[in-house]
Amino acid sequence: MTDFSRCVEAQLFAISISSDSKSVTISLRDVKRSVFFLVIHGVSRFLANELRETNIVDRIDIWRQDNWSDQGQQLLEELIAGSHEQDAVLAMKSAIADEMSLIRQGSNVLVEIEAVYGATAIVLCERVSITDQQGSEPWSATRTSPILR
Repeated sequence: MTDFSRCVEAQLFAISISSDSKSVTISLRDVKRSVFFLVIHGVSRFLANELRETNIVDRIDIWRQDNWSDQGQQLLEELIAGSHEQDAVLAMKSAIADEMSLIRQGSNVLVEIEAVYGATAIVLCERVSITDQQGSEPWSATRTSPILR
């Protein structure tokens, strides 16, 4: 099981988006001041809010076909519709259903970065990995990984 404990209380200090490779790299500094990266691959939708000069991560949650919940559904609606308002969700019902289908098939996962302070993010992607060096991936989370929290 992958250990996300390094992300708890980590400082998020940069977000890099590559539309060419459909990836997002989030730069973090752990409580020991070591830099590491959350690399998100196959990004189809990305939302970040409240990015500040100081951003402290509370936790990272990943929803896949095997651990889907109402909370995951609400995050997907917020990501696609931009709101939990019923009118907004209804207007985007088809897009939400399409993305939900990809998650149920195991093609995509939904990632949430929850903050103690500052930036939060919701990402719909194919997989997510964490590494100490950009370009190196010691582990990754995909549809076959155990629940990561």
